[in-house]
Amino acid sequence: MAEKKDAKLLSRSMKDLKNKTLLATNQNAGLMPPGDKRTLDSITKYRTGIPNGKDDPEKDVMDIKPGFWVGWQNITGMPKTLEPYEWLIDVQRIQNGSKKIEVTDMATGATWKKIVVTGDTSNLIYPRDWQRVYSETTLWEGDLILTEGAKLTLIDKIKHFDSLIFEYRNHSNYGSTRVHVADNSIDGVPDEFSFGSMNVADTFTDDMIFVEFDEVHMKQDGNNVLDVSQLSHITVNFHNGVTTVDNKSQVILSEIIGVR
Repeated sequence: MAEKKDAKLLSRSMKDLKNKTLLATNQNAGLMPPGDKRTLDSITKYRTGIPNGKDDPEKDVMDIKPGFWVGWQNITGMPKTLEPYEWLIDVQRIQNGSKKIEVTDMATGATWKKIVVTGDTSNLIYPRDWQRVYSETTLWEGDLILTEGAKLTLIDKIKHFDSLIFEYRNHSNYGSTRVHVADNSIDGVPDEFSFGSMNVADTFTDDMIFVEFDEVHMKQDGNNVLDVSQLSHITVNFHNGVTTVDNKSQVILSEIIGVR
């Protein structure tokens, strides 16, 4: 009897641990705080759940009728994502009987769209495959001449974004650069990265023709802080052939935009 009791206790403990480690979703609250659970319920209450049990067959997303749905792992034909667990699925009827499908991965908030085309498509512009829908958020803005050791505090956590866009100027030259992990299987911002800018000055005098190169090195410091870890400033004077190197950057940062 004691062995059976211990086995039941162990089974319940393992089941409880599994529930707590699963992603918190409409089907499994896990460790979700009550406030978050109420928010999730408000998002899904007017949607129809697509059956997802051991006796329910897989369903192709292309066959789902127009409407607002919640789907789980038994939905096939979905875009590839790192956490494909629970989906919000919006299906609309559009031109010539075609369907527009928009899906949002509840674990990451990432959204994709595509068109299932029927009939004449001569006047229809559509993505044939899943197309990622991106949104942008201004995380920092100002007018800062970058210096080594400077810290930039963003209004949101860096891990919430797939990439960062830096808007800057170098004298009268304006530039923009986008930073992200260069790997199709991984989204996100690298722990350390760098970007460069160039300024060309020609005042039509013999001693003022030069090119400046600036390279800015940054690293993540906690959840929402970027450190300027190193600056390289190279000036090449084409008149006298003199090159100088220092850390006196000419890059003035105006905005950091998060993309997700």
